[in-house]
Amino acid sequence: MVQNISQNYRGTGHKKIGRTRILIPLVPVVVVAWLIWSVFSWPDFFWPEWSAPDQPAAARRQGSHFPAPAYGAPVLPGSTDTVPTFTTGLENLPAFLQDTSVEDHLRVDAAGDLVVDAAVRNLFDYFLSLNGLESQAVIEQRIQAYLQHRLPPPAAAQAEALLQQYLAYKLALHDMQEAEVIAGEPVDIASVRTQMALDKAAREQHFSAPEAEAFFQAEDAFNADALARLEIVTDPALDATTRADRLAQLDAALPAEQQQARAEAAQLQQLLALAAQAQNGVENAENLQQMRTALAGPEAAERLQILDQERQAWERRVRQWQQERSRILEHSGLAPEDAQAALEQLRNERFDPVERLRLSGIEADR
Repeated sequence: MVQNISQNYRGTGHKKIGRTRILIPLVPVVVVAWLIWSVFSWPDFFWPEWSAPDQPAAARRQGSHFPAPAYGAPVLPGSTDTVPTFTTGLENLPAFLQDTSVEDHLRVDAAGDLVVDAAVRNLFDYFLSLNGLESQAVIEQRIQAYLQHRLPPPAAAQAEALLQQYLAYKLALHDMQEAEVIAGEPVDIASVRTQMALDKAAREQHFSAPEAEAFFQAEDAFNADALARLEIVTDPALDATTRADRLAQLDAALPAEQQQARAEAAQLQQLLALAAQAQNGVENAENLQQMRTALAGPEAAERLQILDQERQAWERRVRQWQQERSRILEHSGLAPEDAQAALEQLRNERFDPVERLRLSGIEADR
């Protein structure tokens, strides 16, 4: 089952995204279809926390999670003529993964053989997140070095064989027909089911049944739940009450950790709605803080209040800058090059380097 695809794998890339049509990779098509349909058609049933439960972050940066991409064919430009030698695979990581750590839960059994589970796939995805930043040969060399450094020889060899299978599987996904989802239009559930069947066929081609179950079992459960939700919210025969009841039944059937994640996301959604109301003048600051405290506790409410104050102070500074910028450009009587020089000096005096980047983005949008 080991397949070396180093030559065939090069040069593959993402499909282009059109103006109104979005091409969705095979595995997450259910999730993306559900999200798009929900946003445009049923906002009351939209939860922002949807991410596959078997995809824990491969890297951590200052307490935040940075999941590695796990779907579709990677973009791996660059020459493979010169491949550096690695000891651990972590040497000289590109900036994208600097200050991160591998979420390493690799295991071996008493005989020294690799325990095949989702942790193996997550480790691969950590390094494959460098797609487009390093060549395929370099990325593979990193993974092989890490495995050889981390595991006893039998387990390392087994993991390297799985890596080749995983890369071949991802390439097969890229070569398959992609489902097309048009924002604001009904989703073709039959096409979604076809995509899932094609994905299953690709797994059967490249993995044994135990390997496929270890890599994709939790993801399959998630996709099945997402498809069930999609069918409920797109069924025109259901009224709002029946639809809500059936969604609640699906929620109750979720594992406890997913129910907790959904509850936390719903809480976050409420907090975001409250913030929007306060910003629009619908809710006053005192009531907002009381509701935040009730929802998230006093410490979180205090942090949110501080963030509000920082945002408001930034917005005041930006408004002042825009007024001064307009005065210099339109009413100062300076020649264009002198006006730009004056603006540059003023910008450097009032904003630090990071703030100047934010300011440039604001000016570019106007």
